[in-house]
Amino acid sequence: MKVRVRLLLFGVMAPAAGLTLALLIAGFTFREEQLASVDRELRARAAVESVGVSEGEGLHLHLGRAPFASGFSDFDPRGALYDEQRLVTHDPSGSAAPGRGPFAYEQLNEPRLWTAGGRRELAVAVPGADAGRYVLRMSCSLKPVRETLNAYLRTTTALIALVVLLLVALWTWLARSLSDRLEHITQRLPAGDELPSWQVEPGAPADEITALDSALQAAFGRLRKAKEAQDEFLGRAAHELKTPLGVMGAEIDLALRRERSVDELRQALVGSRREVQRLAQLSERLLDLTAVSGLQLEHADVDLVRVLYEAVDSAEAAFDNAGVKVLVHAPGQALCRGDSQLLRQALDNLLANAIRYAPKGSTIRCEVSVQRDKVSVEIADEGPGIPENEHDRIFQPFVRGKSAQGQGTGLGLAIVQAITTRLHGDVQVVPAPNGACFRLRFPVPNRASQ
Repeated sequence: MKVRVRLLLFGVMAPAAGLTLALLIAGFTFREEQLASVDRELRARAAVESVGVSEGEGLHLHLGRAPFASGFSDFDPRGALYDEQRLVTHDPSGSAAPGRGPFAYEQLNEPRLWTAGGRRELAVAVPGADAGRYVLRMSCSLKPVRETLNAYLRTTTALIALVVLLLVALWTWLARSLSDRLEHITQRLPAGDELPSWQVEPGAPADEITALDSALQAAFGRLRKAKEAQDEFLGRAAHELKTPLGVMGAEIDLALRRERSVDELRQALVGSRREVQRLAQLSERLLDLTAVSGLQLEHADVDLVRVLYEAVDSAEAAFDNAGVKVLVHAPGQALCRGDSQLLRQALDNLLANAIRYAPKGSTIRCEVSVQRDKVSVEIADEGPGIPENEHDRIFQPFVRGKSAQGQGTGLGLAIVQAITTRLHGDVQVVPAPNGACFRLRFPVPNRASQ
């Protein structure tokens, strides 16, 4: 069902049904209130007439001479007094007397009210001053009630019909406007894989549809950037893979061009194996980078100090081979919210990066600190450092600093940034007097849950 139809159904039919139901309930309540008003007047007049009969003032009625509540005389009130066998008197004398009614004296221990022939009827047992037993009958016409109720229903029905017509016109215009705007957005969506340059319609009202338009603009902007980054990544990956494959092909072609000695063939195989190892390392790094985004995380409270010491202990042999020392400054414990495996991988990558560029005899410094809502760890080396204009680019895939001199795959820092992003943290290059310093920051555990 289209939005336009749903808006008309719920915007017109539901209010119309509610108004109709309200009209019926109000009409019924109004009628009952009118009947209750008539009944009160009949009871009051019957009480007055009963007093006259029971106190010996004579067997006569005073309806034609007694005043009524405002407007009640229009109800054609009539009264009659019956003994056990006949009509004794009635009033007004020029009108037809109400019949005795279906109730005998013994049945009228309390007043009886009913409706018959378009009139409201009342029967009351009245003991006479002469010890006689009389039945006082009173009635009044319900025509004024019907006329008032009909006038009320006509007026309210006309008003409801007018309201419904206004609702139909209003919701038709509103539904057409909303539907046209949604259809316009749908028509602007691309049919294929292309990403349009989405722009919010000028002059659109500030409502939810415009907010949707703005959200689509932001989403397509992010998609374009992601596609550009993906294309750039694939281009760089292809270039990185092409280089060792080209070297291997050249080595093999050169070995096959003429007869070679065993030493020459061995040398060609050694060169090819070196490039194979480089391809394997590059492939492993690419898998690590793609795995970070799809990995199922186990968020928990992790002691960053413990993870750092584990990473340092694991890299002890690499420190010795590189001829560098490591110095750790950390409190007894520093809890952060994250995944221990990914945290360890990020620290391993930063330590490996520091070992690669740290000169022999230098010291790699590792320091953990706790702020109010963040836990940070810094890993600094005394190598050539990173120029300030490369601080942001250094985390992009396949980007190496000027001091790298072809070392590494250019994916280690990209993996570190991908990990920190997944763990709602951040990584940045911190200015240092000499060498390079990387700072990782992660959120602390929620204190309310502790």
